[in-house]
Amino acid sequence: MTPNRVPVASPPRALLREPLLQFLLLGALLFAAERLVAAPAAMPVVVDAARVERLAALHRLQTGAAPDAAERERLVEGYVREELLYREARRLGLDEGDELVRRRLVQKMGFLNTDATTAAVPDEAALRAFHIERPAAFVLPSRASFEQLYFGPDRRGQQGAREAASAALAALRGGRPPASIVSDRLPVPVATSLRSRQDLIVDFGEQPVVDAVAGAPPGAWIGPVASGFGWHVLRVTERTEGGPSRFEDVETAVRDAWLRDARDRRERAALQALRSRWPVVRADLGEERSR
Repeated sequence: MTPNRVPVASPPRALLREPLLQFLLLGALLFAAERLVAAPAAMPVVVDAARVERLAALHRLQTGAAPDAAERERLVEGYVREELLYREARRLGLDEGDELVRRRLVQKMGFLNTDATTAAVPDEAALRAFHIERPAAFVLPSRASFEQLYFGPDRRGQQGAREAASAALAALRGGRPPASIVSDRLPVPVATSLRSRQDLIVDFGEQPVVDAVAGAPPGAWIGPVASGFGWHVLRVTERTEGGPSRFEDVETAVRDAWLRDARDRRERAALQALRSRWPVVRADLGEERSR
């Protein structure tokens, strides 16, 4: 009678069944996979002649002098340092979640879209048609020329400046020549020839003097009128009424508006194309709706 034999695992199979060995083998496989898949060969930092010339040109622009050989080498080393740090920062994901980086990238994409959507300058017929289609956009503003005497609060205070302006107004209305009245110099120069309301707002801000110039009848001295500087006595000497414009008078503005409109339309089309590539899901509206 043949005795029962107990099967004995061969040494290699027994080893493979050891939990510790299985753990080590699995770790080795994962390490190899990471090396092969997740870590592709790094692209070298290439410094070619064109790059060196760009660095030298930037140096000339900033300093006004061409770099010598030693300065060129420092420029190259500086570029290499920046490129290495930039690449490592990208690898570590330091650009993610940074609002400044995000805004800069958005700005650069805006520049790219602007460059890509730059339209050729239209011919005169297209500009004239654009002008006719949008008459309200090219209405000429009313303009006024005026002369003034200014009284500041620095020496007199606000009340003293207003009283001086009132006295000057009475003298002017009594026939006294403006040149004979002592007044102050405005802190900043202000043009007084054919100014539109918007021009005056740029000069004075939203102040009563703007309404006074815009609404005063020509020829009469009025005041005292306040501004952010002090008090004014003024007289409108000429007024031109606004209204519809002739194409010849606003051709430059029409061309600029046409180009802006073309750029805006093409940018909207580009954004619409991006929406098809990157669907927008409004989960904040209570339901997931793609837009």
